[in-house]
Amino acid sequence: MNEPGNQHSSPAQLRAHGLRLLARCTEKLSRLAADPEPNMACSAVQALGKIGSPASVDALLKLLQTERVAEEAVLALARIDDSSIGHRLHQALRSAVPALSASIASVLHRYPGSATVECLMRLATSSHTAVRRAALDSIGQLRDAAGVPALVSALDDPEEEVVISALKALETVKVSDPARMAAMIGDRFERMASAKVRATMVQIFNGCEGEEILSLMKKALKDENARVRANAVEVVAAMQLPEKRKLGILKPLVVDGQNNRVMGNLAIAFGDVDPKASMQILSQLLNSPEKWERASAVYAARFIRNDRIGGWLTTIFTTEADPDVLRNVIESLSFFSGDEVTSCFVKALTHANPLVRSGAVKSLGRISDPSIGSYLLTLLEREDDRNVIGEALTALGKIADPSRIPVVSRYLQHTDLRVQANTIDALMHIGTVEIIPHVEPFLNSSDNRVKANAAVALWRSGNLQVVDELEGMLDGPNIKQRSSAVYAVGEVGESLRDLENLQRYLLLVSALEEDLRNRRSEDTHGPGGSSSELSQTASSPDVLAPLPVESLETAMALASGGKVDAALVSLSQADSSLIDNPYIAFLRADLYRRRGELAPAIDDFSSVVRALSSFVHPHLHLANLFNRTQEIPRSLEEYFAAIAAQLDVLSEQVRLGRKLLAEKRVNDASLLLKDLVSIIAINPKIHHSAGGEFLRYRCYEDAFRHLARAYLTEPASPEIAFSLAVACYKTGRTSECRALCKKMESQFASDPILCKKAQDLLRLLDKSPPITP
Repeated sequence: MNEPGNQHSSPAQLRAHGLRLLARCTEKLSRLAADPEPNMACSAVQALGKIGSPASVDALLKLLQTERVAEEAVLALARIDDSSIGHRLHQALRSAVPALSASIASVLHRYPGSATVECLMRLATSSHTAVRRAALDSIGQLRDAAGVPALVSALDDPEEEVVISALKALETVKVSDPARMAAMIGDRFERMASAKVRATMVQIFNGCEGEEILSLMKKALKDENARVRANAVEVVAAMQLPEKRKLGILKPLVVDGQNNRVMGNLAIAFGDVDPKASMQILSQLLNSPEKWERASAVYAARFIRNDRIGGWLTTIFTTEADPDVLRNVIESLSFFSGDEVTSCFVKALTHANPLVRSGAVKSLGRISDPSIGSYLLTLLEREDDRNVIGEALTALGKIADPSRIPVVSRYLQHTDLRVQANTIDALMHIGTVEIIPHVEPFLNSSDNRVKANAAVALWRSGNLQVVDELEGMLDGPNIKQRSSAVYAVGEVGESLRDLENLQRYLLLVSALEEDLRNRRSEDTHGPGGSSSELSQTASSPDVLAPLPVESLETAMALASGGKVDAALVSLSQADSSLIDNPYIAFLRADLYRRRGELAPAIDDFSSVVRALSSFVHPHLHLANLFNRTQEIPRSLEEYFAAIAAQLDVLSEQVRLGRKLLAEKRVNDASLLLKDLVSIIAINPKIHHSAGGEFLRYRCYEDAFRHLARAYLTEPASPEIAFSLAVACYKTGRTSECRALCKKMESQFASDPILCKKAQDLLRLLDKSPPITP
């Protein structure tokens, strides 16, 4: 059983704690919501809605009296989980102006019940069009049969937009008998002058069956308005009719001069029942000199599922010149899969028009395959359009794994600040602890957007202290700074709504859990108190020596005052039992170093490293001292020893992390991992780097061991393939070497230098006797 201090908090408890951390920011947002600058005021209200703190309810209700932000305040209130809001909005309706009544009506569906239905039915008869429309929309969202009479009555409203709202609400509610509804609508369809309303009347029957509905659709197929005919084609196509009957109804519409939208829907309708006719319609549209007809053809193609469409679209891509049509081709191809489709996207990355390149990037980003990242990285190396760069970084953030972090983070140094901000967003979406050391410096950015994005990314990575930074920005003298902070605080608050999503927010949840536990511990034990927590992984010789605090403090005080000699004397006068104490020895050595007495300093630092082997600093001091005495090999040895000592410390922490996991303390383990990665980032390319170093220094078996691992993870890298081939040659693995050289000749033929190296290695292989491994 877990001890009380280690019990996990629920998402609701963590959200409540997060809202407490944001409380000061929320108060400042409430003040900014009254800002005379309308954009600032609206942004602050929107942020309050994203945060959704019950503490903001009263402030938002007061804003209902402020015309410039009243509508935003209603939307913000609707996002807050507080059972009293519905009742208070009902009260606000009593004195509301029409615009505010419309806003309130649009959100009342969030508070279901008989009182809300009655209120909305009353508002549906308002003299103000906007109020009637909002009330009808809300009735549809309620999906309550009690509201249907109001919807039916609104079908005779004089305003076409109100009728359309009623029709769409009826479609959503779906409580009436379709046949009865078809009869009622059919009567109105005959006498409805508005083509827009007739089109909506047809549209609401999509997915319905029955002869009454089919009869109405046959009328609509002959309508003078193309939009009405197109909607009717869509409804008939979705009906469960015999294929022969369906074709008999729809084929008469395939005539020259028919509207491109109707023809596109016909092509979709024939896709399953008559693929040949479907392709003929698409080809007819595609041969049109009007680009919008060609665009309609490739748009419709995405909804047709047969084997020929993907190839047809990729062929069009090679012949079409208009960028608007090409963008539709790329968008439609994103609904298909296969190497041919991917190749089309890759080719589009080199198109002269940046809008086409941008569309190709978006489509590649939808392919859930990390290998796509290599194409995006190649694009980034040559791209100069900042919008395309931004899209590429966004796509990388969605598909890349942490191994791409070092490459993506290079764009943090881009001269365009918007690209920097996009890069931070991409890193945030990759969302692992490795991003922290890359993003953290940008909390000091001079650009407000970059700084705000960095704060959001770090918050989601578990850095709760960024709230203080954002709070300061909210008070900033610059309106752009305040605006960026408002956006960031809203994003921070919105993340608290989805804490159940551990895959996305594990680090944030861990940090909130830790902070909440610490606060509870302080409440129970006082500041600095703690519950039963694990303090170390195992006993270590490094911590057994006593720490003589009084002797150290006396000497340190003298040394900080410039009295180095007196400090040494004070140490010599310490208890004789402390003469070999490593802590005394370290301070004594440092004092000798300051006086320029290298020999005794070296002796004492050497005694410290024997006692405290994982103490990094004495190794570094010795490295510097040996450098001063021109003992370069010993200096280098101490530098390596310092690195080894640091690795020992990290190993201790890793053991602690694994122990925490074994005890099922996942949140604690994730926080420790975050701290470790901020010290030393995980580098997935370490095997490539290490293999290259071992190869350079003729450690061929070690080189092979690491390069083989690198080859497994990056088989498309020509550099790794060639280095591995050399390592194979040097270790007598001739068949492997030959196979790799053949691969380089075939797969990397576009790189003449690499191919020549492979050919030279093959010739050398043919001339050389076998090497025994």
